[in-house]
Amino acid sequence: MKILPRISYWLKLCISLSILGIILTQIDWQTFLHTLRSGDIMLLSAAFLLLWVERGWAVVKWHFLLRTQGVAISWWTLFGIYNIGAFWGLFLPSSLSTDVVRGYYLSKNTRNMELSAASVVVDRMMGLFSLLFLCLVSIGVYSSKLQTSVIEHVVLSSLFFILLAVLVHLDWVSDVLEKKIPFFAQHSLGKKLISMHRAFLQFKKFPRILLISFIFSLVLQFIRVITMYVTACAFGIDADIVTFFIVVPITVIVIMIPVSVGGLGVREGAFVSLFGLVGIGVNESFVISGTNSVMVTLIGLMGGIFYIAYKNKVPAEYGQVKQ
Repeated sequence: MKILPRISYWLKLCISLSILGIILTQIDWQTFLHTLRSGDIMLLSAAFLLLWVERGWAVVKWHFLLRTQGVAISWWTLFGIYNIGAFWGLFLPSSLSTDVVRGYYLSKNTRNMELSAASVVVDRMMGLFSLLFLCLVSIGVYSSKLQTSVIEHVVLSSLFFILLAVLVHLDWVSDVLEKKIPFFAQHSLGKKLISMHRAFLQFKKFPRILLISFIFSLVLQFIRVITMYVTACAFGIDADIVTFFIVVPITVIVIMIPVSVGGLGVREGAFVSLFGLVGIGVNESFVISGTNSVMVTLIGLMGGIFYIAYKNKVPAEYGQVKQ
């Protein structure tokens, strides 16, 4: 049984390296290195700082969701858990793997796996909604710069995720799954998914909380887009900021697909492909995405410090669910 996960990991690593290899063969290295050397240190430092601001704001949003469910846990503890998730996310397939790690460490502090998982699911879902919202609004404002096929794919994908979200919000879904599909009634993983769904439904009782969480997520996506735009400006790359409000959200969604290791290769491929559709060359696109990837990786590695510091802590020190 352990062989299959290893094979899956190596396949995903091959996909990551293959995509990177294809991109690297298309780069004019002389132009690329010239652009790289022209980077403005002050703007790059600002972009690096914005990545930390983005992370801190993400924790504020997560902390808000947990407090509404009576979980007494400090922002700093959540910040540590978030960074531990980012650290392990460097080595695990897709950005969704970080959610698994976050949920695991949070459950050690709250002693409630279902509630912990539900908070992570709601956090991710609101983030996805905000991404789709930005994509659709940006396309509506700037559709003339994109091919019709790209617009159609984004709109269809948005409708799919919206339909999926509607199903997740329905109370009777768990009952139907348990009755109709033996996996959810008999298998331990299936039972856990049903428990997570029912814990998630607790948040549905508070539409105001979900709305505020969506607004938090929207601000988070704005920070993420501005960070990429500042990175581009650091290298003197001339691009309309609205372009980034289309490309960055779509890329973040693509990274969620578990076909690579930590989004490596897929992130760069998505940026190069999407920026190419709006007239930005491979060299410039790879400078932006590559620089961002290096900064994100550096911050992710710093998460290892939190992992070392937190792994021997007693869970009761950090947080508990109020009775």
